[in-house]
Amino acid sequence: MKQLSRTSPNSQPYPARILQFGEGNFIRAFIGARIEQLNQNTDFNGGITLIRRTQPVGKPDLNDQQGLYSVVTRGIDDQGAKRESTQVIHCVTRLIATNTAYDHYLATAEDPDYRFVFSQTTEAGIEYDDRCMATDRPPRTFPAKLTQWLYQRFSHFDGNPSKGLIIIPCELVDSNGLLLKKFILAHATAWQLPVAFSQWLEDHNHFCNTLVDQICTSFPKEDRGLLEKELGFIDPFMIATELYTEFVIDGPDCLREELFLDQVDLSIKLVADVTPYSERKIAVLNGSHSAMVPLALLGGFTTVREAISDVDLGRFTDQLQSREVIPNLSLPQEELSVFKKAVFGRFNNPYIEHQLMAITLNSLVKYKVRLVPQVLHNYTRHNRPPLLLSTAFAAQILLYRGNLNGEPINLKDDVDSMALLQQEWAQYSRGKISMLTLVQRIFSQQSIWGTDLNALPGWADAVCAQLKSLMEVGALVTIQAQLQELI
Repeated sequence: MKQLSRTSPNSQPYPARILQFGEGNFIRAFIGARIEQLNQNTDFNGGITLIRRTQPVGKPDLNDQQGLYSVVTRGIDDQGAKRESTQVIHCVTRLIATNTAYDHYLATAEDPDYRFVFSQTTEAGIEYDDRCMATDRPPRTFPAKLTQWLYQRFSHFDGNPSKGLIIIPCELVDSNGLLLKKFILAHATAWQLPVAFSQWLEDHNHFCNTLVDQICTSFPKEDRGLLEKELGFIDPFMIATELYTEFVIDGPDCLREELFLDQVDLSIKLVADVTPYSERKIAVLNGSHSAMVPLALLGGFTTVREAISDVDLGRFTDQLQSREVIPNLSLPQEELSVFKKAVFGRFNNPYIEHQLMAITLNSLVKYKVRLVPQVLHNYTRHNRPPLLLSTAFAAQILLYRGNLNGEPINLKDDVDSMALLQQEWAQYSRGKISMLTLVQRIFSQQSIWGTDLNALPGWADAVCAQLKSLMEVGALVTIQAQLQELI
């Protein structure tokens, strides 16, 4: 059977109009499928230049099939019927690795056709690092790379207003567009770039705040072979997605016309403020993921569906949301309860095998964004440690010891933060510090949590108690005891 390639029918290249940072499953499915719809059903006629950090070595490379890949959407609709469709994505026309072809990356800024920038670099991706310099090739961070690209474009076109872009970050960070803009302007100032460049950024580029929502995973290996035989090609980059998809954008009025929103349904909602949608999704869906994952891994589960289907862990996650998260949110409680029920139904999708380990990517910053605010809200409301959240944090700390049930665990996170946590665990293991001191030292790291969590009365003690229980009796017994306590 042949590998998916540009020799396949209907695989014509498109002119590059989109710069996309990130090639994970989510952005390739979420953005790629929408651009494919535009190309197939309107006069959009746009290709994606995909910017990756590194060139893969010794493993499959999307370049091997000229940027083509397939997206399989599967699920149960509102009427209880199974739905499945497969879409081949043709719109990725170039892939550039910034670690090996940075000059090539910068040169794309001189192409007049670019109009959009999309990104999904995880919550850790939108950051400001004052060590990044204008002369770095490449600089370390995504905002610094984009600053250099935009300045190249500004310089090449002499600040032409028509060469500004619509920049649509998809990272799950509050006010993601404004934050990205803030960091780009900060680099422009720090690098002493012309004031006219900063003015061009302000006047002729649109930085959109967004909320994105869809579960996208690698396609289950056990099903892929059968589907590939049915489709007639091999695709190691196949993505599985659910039926549910939502894209909320606070952007300029011209987006409706430029994305042909009156001609094709892209499940895009243009709003004046994404905050209520973002708050709901990050706290309920992503917050459930982050709270559940370390406990589920410690309990021996491998997928979200396995974990949420477990009677105790499923009830734990439900009660955490109902008692310690949803009461903090601004939308009507009834609406939030309906959303929670729908989210748990999505977690139970029999056609999506969402690996727990995939969710651990950059898990520390996810905790800072998703769950630290909920702890603070609980203290504002009750001035005491929230029981279930304290257990989730204890499991997170235990996971970052570096081994899972006696076996090494391959976590991918900020190197300095991981080293710090493992150093504290080493001190504890050698008997140099107590368990409470371990927890207090970890919670004092504002670079990890965004605040000194030791300032919360009783918080370190509560987490320490749960950490002790997790280490002595395990995750599932600890959860069972807590659920009994709630009765």
